[in-house]
Amino acid sequence: MAEQQNKDIFRFRETHRSADLGDPGAQFNLGLMYANGVGTEQDFNKALFWYRKAADKGVPAAQYILAGKYANGQGVGQDLRQALSWYLKASNQGYSRAIFRLGQFLAEPHEAFAEECFRQAAEKGLPEAQVAVAEKIAGQPGEAASEADADKALALFLKAAEGGSANAQYVVGSYYESGRIDGAADLQTAIAWYRKAARQGFAAAQARLGMMYAHGEGLAKDNRQAHAWFSRAAEQGDGFAQYQLAQMLEHGAGIEADPTLAEAWYLKAAEQGIVEAQLRMAKLREGVNDEESACWFRLAAEAGNAQAMLMLGSLYAEGCGVERSFERALSCLLAAAGQNEPAAYQALAEWIDREGLELTTSWYRKAAEHSVVDAQYELANRLMRGRGTKEDKFEAASWYLKAAEGGLAEAEFALGEIFMAKDADPEAIGEATHWFRAAAKKGFAPAQTALGNLYAQGIGVPKDHRQAAMWWQKAAEQGNVDAQFYLGQLYERGLSVPVDKAHAERWYRRAAEQGNDERAIVALAQLYRKSQHRKAESLLRRAAERHLPQAQYDLAMLLEDKSNGEMSAESLSFLLLAAGQGHTEALRTLLEYLQRPENPLAALLKAMGGAAPGPAKPEHGQRPLAARRRALGVTIGPAMPDRSEHAQLLEEAGRGTPEALWALGSRLVKGEGGLPRDLEKAHEYFRQAAQSGHAAAQAALAVMLSSGKGCPQDSREAVFWWTKAAEQGDAESQYNLGLMYEKGVGVAADIVQAETWMRKAAEQGVVIAQIRLGLFHAMGRLGKPDLVEAYAWFALAARSGNEAALANREHAESMLSPQDLREGRRRAEQIYKRLPGSRGTAA
Repeated sequence: MAEQQNKDIFRFRETHRSADLGDPGAQFNLGLMYANGVGTEQDFNKALFWYRKAADKGVPAAQYILAGKYANGQGVGQDLRQALSWYLKASNQGYSRAIFRLGQFLAEPHEAFAEECFRQAAEKGLPEAQVAVAEKIAGQPGEAASEADADKALALFLKAAEGGSANAQYVVGSYYESGRIDGAADLQTAIAWYRKAARQGFAAAQARLGMMYAHGEGLAKDNRQAHAWFSRAAEQGDGFAQYQLAQMLEHGAGIEADPTLAEAWYLKAAEQGIVEAQLRMAKLREGVNDEESACWFRLAAEAGNAQAMLMLGSLYAEGCGVERSFERALSCLLAAAGQNEPAAYQALAEWIDREGLELTTSWYRKAAEHSVVDAQYELANRLMRGRGTKEDKFEAASWYLKAAEGGLAEAEFALGEIFMAKDADPEAIGEATHWFRAAAKKGFAPAQTALGNLYAQGIGVPKDHRQAAMWWQKAAEQGNVDAQFYLGQLYERGLSVPVDKAHAERWYRRAAEQGNDERAIVALAQLYRKSQHRKAESLLRRAAERHLPQAQYDLAMLLEDKSNGEMSAESLSFLLLAAGQGHTEALRTLLEYLQRPENPLAALLKAMGGAAPGPAKPEHGQRPLAARRRALGVTIGPAMPDRSEHAQLLEEAGRGTPEALWALGSRLVKGEGGLPRDLEKAHEYFRQAAQSGHAAAQAALAVMLSSGKGCPQDSREAVFWWTKAAEQGDAESQYNLGLMYEKGVGVAADIVQAETWMRKAAEQGVVIAQIRLGLFHAMGRLGKPDLVEAYAWFALAARSGNEAALANREHAESMLSPQDLREGRRRAEQIYKRLPGSRGTAA
């Protein structure tokens, strides 16, 4: 080190001696030595002094450097005239760099002169000039150059690349990658050129290498190498690389995830106009800073991004982060639609629908014609009902078919219903079965119920009660009322499953709790009638008050039994109410009762019922309630062979059948089916079934572990089994899991996870989950309080008649403006349409 310093000092002194004697070359070299601190202290002023000396004596390199100093104001006052003068002097001596710089200097006012400068510098072998000429010949991106021009441009790019131009090396690499050389892609040669450019610090080449490593293009996939190259390019300000680096940091691809650092790089990329980064920043700031989020969506929209236009339109519609504006919302959606963005057609239709405007069907048709399956389904619905367009069932069926072929379960189910409506046509029934099955496999509860019905009745498929039970079970667990009722019948009558009154009661009750399903209420009352007379009466009274004629009739019969077969005033009043709604058996019973000569109301009731036939006779030993109950049920098939249910269950459980293990556990919990109550044994059966993947057993095991009944209390393991069951779609487990995350029991408290599982349960119709979700939004547990969203969930829950839900809905309603209340009702309706087996309106 000391030896080299001594050599530099000696060379500096020798150069200085020659410069003092007037040697122009020595004067230039001395300027360089002062500028770089070689053999002396760095001194830019002295460097400038010696550059001027050399320039005055005609050294072109010194003239070129001096011109640059005046052009940029480095060490001297900026003086463009002086800069131009020195560039001309150096150019006149044939100095290629000065010629090229002169062309750049005068390019805007004198384009032809600049091109001549570039040509001359290129002929002298200056790589930068060769690139400039090649770019001019090749034309702008998207412009097709002639074959001859393309060859000229390629030759210049190759010369410049070989001369060390990083820009040219990158271009040549892209030519090899795209197959523009030799007509076939050559990734290995492309990578070699990219590496040369990247090692010189050319950001675009570094970013391209990063992408090739990230995706395994011509190289073994290596996220660490990708990260390294993206980092180098990003640090130089390459917006594309900054965005890619942010993605790697956000998702932890090959490196440790760092959301904070990821956001910082997204911000840098977004500020450089990378639209994808602007969209990501907008998403990241949602709910944190809505104004900033809207700003990023606006910038991306102004860059022509249709997705950003859609989002910005939504923000203007909701007044989120921006002032609410119908005109601007509509303008954004129209702009997106103008770019042929299919989702914009759908959004326009929904927006105009919401605002009560007409002509929405044309937008649905546009979206449908662009293969948006939701729009195809909506268009089919409108054509089927003649809403917003002329009714055309044939065209409706064609759009249902397109949506079904696109995989939309609702459309598949609609097609199944259309084919089933045809008169016993075997081919049509086969088609209906095909579409019901397709939708059922996607988890669409109405289709699962319909497919179960086909198996139960042997229509289009072999009669198979086990298959029927399987499909009904899937639909019932999603809250489908019909499937719940049919399952109740299966368990009550022991068709394909052991007779289990408890399970029958469970499914009847779940169906009855959802609304005015008369069949379920009647069936449940029938179950209660023999052993729980008061329950039966209470249930029927509530249903009768909702004006259900069968409940009114059955309540009259039950009250008659209480009066030892005598018709009391109260039972007569319920018979009259049922008869007034046209209930045939009520009319017949009244007519039979009042045919007695002493009854003064006979004439009135005959007028009400007309010339009715004689009363229907119940089967031997069966009361009218039971007869009517059997008549209301679907035809399920013959009863199972007489056999000991318990022995059959034990046999199946011994073979490890999960369903039998779960059934035995359930009986042991309740002490039913002739078995004593044994929670420890039930726990063993539930665990065996749970380990085989049985969702209901997993849920039951979790309940026991959570409560410590029948086994040691273990909240962590309870969370584990609730998670297993919840992931299989068990709604009650989803609610319980959400509750554990909310309270931080058995798992770290996590309000986001709590909301996720509560929402899943709520969307399956679990009322208490709907209430809880409403409270989350009302109390701002997920960010800012959102009374509109809270109202929507309370309104859904209130459909069940739940008193807490009704009270919460009324409270939220009192705090909303008329406009927000309309939005809340619209939102409730929107959610309700997604619920399995939804009918009617939510609020």
